[in-house]
Amino acid sequence: MFISASICLIYTISCLIIGLLSLPAVGVARSTWRNYSALAIIATALMLGQCLFVIAWTGLGLLGYFLLVPIIVLVTFIVSIGIIFVRGDMAVLFNRLFGQITHHFLALPPHMKFVEILVVLVVILLGIFNASLPVRFGAGDGIFFYMVLPKLMAASGSLMPVIGYEHTHSISGLFGEMHHSVLLALNNEQAALLFVWVTTLTMLAILVSLCGSLGVGNVGKVVAMVMMLSSTTVSFYMIDGKVDIFAACLGIAALYWIVEIKRSSVNWSAFCLAGLFTGFAVVAKATYAIAVALPISIILLWEVRKSRYQMHVWIGFILIMILPFLTLVVKNSVLFQEPFAPFIFLDGQIGDKYNSQGYWNSLDVARNILFTYPLALVYGDYVFQYGNLSGLYLAFAPLILLIPISSWRNHNILIRFSIVILITVLVGAVLQARYFAPRFMLPALLSLIPVIAFAAEKAFYSSGKYSWFRYVIVMCLCIGLIGYSTIEQDMKRLFRYKVQGVGICDLEGFPLPECHDMLAMNALAGVGDRINVSSGYTYWLRSDLIQCMATKDEQNLLRGGPDNVFKLYDLGFQYVEKVGDPWDLSNVPASLSISAKYSRDARGLSPAVNIYEISAKDPKITPTFGCSQVNHPAWGVVVRN
Repeated sequence: MFISASICLIYTISCLIIGLLSLPAVGVARSTWRNYSALAIIATALMLGQCLFVIAWTGLGLLGYFLLVPIIVLVTFIVSIGIIFVRGDMAVLFNRLFGQITHHFLALPPHMKFVEILVVLVVILLGIFNASLPVRFGAGDGIFFYMVLPKLMAASGSLMPVIGYEHTHSISGLFGEMHHSVLLALNNEQAALLFVWVTTLTMLAILVSLCGSLGVGNVGKVVAMVMMLSSTTVSFYMIDGKVDIFAACLGIAALYWIVEIKRSSVNWSAFCLAGLFTGFAVVAKATYAIAVALPISIILLWEVRKSRYQMHVWIGFILIMILPFLTLVVKNSVLFQEPFAPFIFLDGQIGDKYNSQGYWNSLDVARNILFTYPLALVYGDYVFQYGNLSGLYLAFAPLILLIPISSWRNHNILIRFSIVILITVLVGAVLQARYFAPRFMLPALLSLIPVIAFAAEKAFYSSGKYSWFRYVIVMCLCIGLIGYSTIEQDMKRLFRYKVQGVGICDLEGFPLPECHDMLAMNALAGVGDRINVSSGYTYWLRSDLIQCMATKDEQNLLRGGPDNVFKLYDLGFQYVEKVGDPWDLSNVPASLSISAKYSRDARGLSPAVNIYEISAKDPKITPTFGCSQVNHPAWGVVVRN
């Protein structure tokens, strides 16, 4: 745990340093840092540093030089530069930050001080859990892909597609995956998960800064923190290796900086940062073209409507926003010869494979989602939804109607911003009902928090004669923070893992059959053996086995029969996993020997599994293909001599 935390801290500092060094290049000169809250500058620098590191790691991966020495040299060089050039600025920033946090805390009413202390304790616990526990089963996708690609990249030193996900996930923008990769290369998955926690705190900091820019007070900021932390569509992605937190943080950063653009004259530093973060957010998650790019464009249209240089502003903004796409263009050109993917495909078949992820809700289900949209966001349990917004959205949103008009008059920016975000959410609801999930609109949904928090704050202070109502608000916040978080589950996982000594497959209190299957395959297969598994839970496999896994076409051979079994052997597969009905071992090629090495019955929704070893009876019969470390440290499928 200590080593993981130290590695994560050093990497976080390096992100902060490179971000602070780069801020003047986008117009945020050091002399202007005092014009913004220290929290906003630090969080912005962290995200800007993350963006620059993603470019560096992608380049090294494509060149095949994503190795430990270049990584350590680059990180060490940046930290050294920071010690020389921005050490004093960092000290000033953190002194300002400490003062601002102290002032904020002291200004809170006693009830809210208790809630904020609870928030701090929850945040610390979440960090401890991520530093102590392995990847958990939050949404599940992390174990399928989002941690598999980093594991491959860290082990092989090259950026390569995950077999079976080449034209669905691997062709998309890779942002959080690059940070996972470097931290897996430097340490282990705990360091990677801890950096997700750091990024979640960064997103929380930017959300609080956004609240401040929109006129939300200290009590409202506490409400905002609780609303975000009690949303399982945030907390689930902190624990399972999925990378939505990174994209959402970029989106919130873009929305913060677009608010900082002044209406009378364009604030060019905010303009540049809004454009860059918008581009990186859309690259990291394509659905943010609606959740981030749409509201940014509407707000920018409003802010420059009276400018004499509207065309210049729009051309400049588009050019800045396009810059982050260059890394995606290079990556997809090298790996797939599809420079414009995943937005435009030159090969129709690849485009069809990408779009095959498509829709998973029927028209009737989509209609039901639209009719009950707020409830679906908070309480929905639809296919692939993976998390909800906090129940506090529904609890506090009606308070907006109770706030007197006079209280809104001095908050025009908050009103305009909230209307734009609401329009964005409605557009997203209609367009995405067939593949509904809050994560696809997360930055926009989180950006509704300021107006709700503002209303809750006004209601809190307006209930002087009814002190019981303040206690109701505080109680709702505490219940939401504890009841909707993953603390209880992670506390149990930590007890099982550290005290009871259970393995990674039994963290949930019940065995994960697929995890046990993969660990059994690890134990059976030797280094350099080729395996064929149809399960998607490949993160639990050894990295050498993942690199030589079967393609989709090769997995079709698992249906059995003499011809298919011989093809499996000729392709170099020593061990194969058969899901469902076992093979008929009496119907195999006479020249081959098939023996069952592992078997388990169906458990719950998981079908039965058998693992077979394939070998030749005659030593002279050898497979045509095999798995070899031809380009150290990477493994690959090769033709045997």
